[in-house]
Amino acid sequence: ITHLTWLRPSSRYGFVDLNFGYYFAHETAQHANVPHSLHGVPGAIQISGAHNINITNSSFDRLGLSGVVSDAGSQNIRVESCEFQDISGNAVLFGNVSEPNLPLAQQDRQLSVTNSELSNLAVEFGGCSGIFAGYVSELTISHNTISNTSNGAICTGYGWGGNNSMTSNRITYNHIVRSNT
Repeated sequence: ITHLTWLRPSSRYGFVDLNFGYYFAHETAQHANVPHSLHGVPGAIQISGAHNINITNSSFDRLGLSGVVSDAGSQNIRVESCEFQDISGNAVLFGNVSEPNLPLAQQDRQLSVTNSELSNLAVEFGGCSGIFAGYVSELTISHNTISNTSNGAICTGYGWGGNNSMTSNRITYNHIVRSNT
């Protein structure tokens, strides 16, 4: 997947990064009478509430948005042996930052990023990172090479110590080079 973009930053609403590529979608909240409406930078592949998805041996290059985004209760999502290069947002974004204690069936869980190459990430949206995972459980991030990121190679968790459903997450054997953390 190459040369995709995201036009919201050029719209009248602009883009103000709150953290990790999440922004307050004022127009959505205003029209839906929603008090908060946080959204992440969208992905070239957007997975919402899906189960049992494998993304393997894929290439993501020169994207004006994120690479893979999975949320809204997605489960058993695997990103394996992929290449991410020159990504404006997060290479991979899992989970949400608004609902820390969802019932098991609605949680983002059984997620993985393995054996992948990720470089030159968050080149336009500096608050993004290589791999970001919000409120997730049973996450595996392993055997990846991550280089040249603006806001950290791997960022997990949210809520700064609040009670949440995060459990059984593993980050092992990753090679990280030239990352601002």
